[in-house]
Amino acid sequence: MKEAIASAAPDASPGTTTTAGMLELFADWITGRALTHTPNTLRTYRTTLRHLRDLQATGKSMLTFQAVGTAFAKRLAEYLLTHRQLRDTAVRKNLVILKCFLGWASEQGYPVNPEYKKISWQRREPDILTLTRAEVMALATLDLTQHRPLDNARALFLLGVYTGLRFSDVAALRPEHIQPDRLRLTTQKTRTTLIIPIRPEARPLLERVVDGTLRPLPNQTLNRYLKELAALAGIETLTERIHYAGGKRYAHTAPKYEFVTTHTARRTFVTLALEDQLRPELIMKITGHKDLKSFSRYVNVTEDAVLTEFARVYEPARV
Repeated sequence: MKEAIASAAPDASPGTTTTAGMLELFADWITGRALTHTPNTLRTYRTTLRHLRDLQATGKSMLTFQAVGTAFAKRLAEYLLTHRQLRDTAVRKNLVILKCFLGWASEQGYPVNPEYKKISWQRREPDILTLTRAEVMALATLDLTQHRPLDNARALFLLGVYTGLRFSDVAALRPEHIQPDRLRLTTQKTRTTLIIPIRPEARPLLERVVDGTLRPLPNQTLNRYLKELAALAGIETLTERIHYAGGKRYAHTAPKYEFVTTHTARRTFVTLALEDQLRPELIMKITGHKDLKSFSRYVNVTEDAVLTEFARVYEPARV
């Protein structure tokens, strides 16, 4: 594979440390993963490459394999935080992708600075937003007969709430994935085959997949519709959202509908399934999570759930 890349990009052979050689090799590395990685993953790789090219354009020195060590990683993080206004989760993702590429390049014999192994960025998870059971019901019962685009957007979102599928997998649903009592499909992101029991609420929505009346939407468009839908459904409780950038904590308070996105559906599925007392390992089997650590990032114990469960245990004991 190294020979193929070298022939495609002469400046990128082992020992070459020019800017063009390293970044062109990065581009070829991305291209070589087209058969094994999803379009969304490849898109994030290209974004990292674009950040590296933009950062190089702002500097006076050449970016080489030897120059990419811990000091460069800090410089890149500062650039992403200040010039791109990215949050810590996005900074970490870009550094992980860079480190992955450098690890591959080192294995191929390129003169990579061994400091790349020390590149890291603390994971600071943002708040998890989920809908309550009452909010899901309010959304599901909206009369949208005169608003077909919104009705289509709601159906896509509710399929995520009822099945736990990622948005990319909801958008890729086909009639052949739908069996009488289950969905069977291979996920877009992880290539994992999932078996998902079909809830009664999901059946009318899946019928729209079968008859071709449910139309996928771009993620950005669907997120815009979801905020409008949540506002119409009265999902407007003042909500504080926390995120981190450069280790600093930032809080933003607004009506809850402003924060609803496609990610909210899958997280809502996990949280409500736990409230329904489904075992975590069963839910993980449905969602495709491989370990409890990654699964736990989707769990949001809501205030209503705390109050309800507390009352269930302690209210009968009152005299």
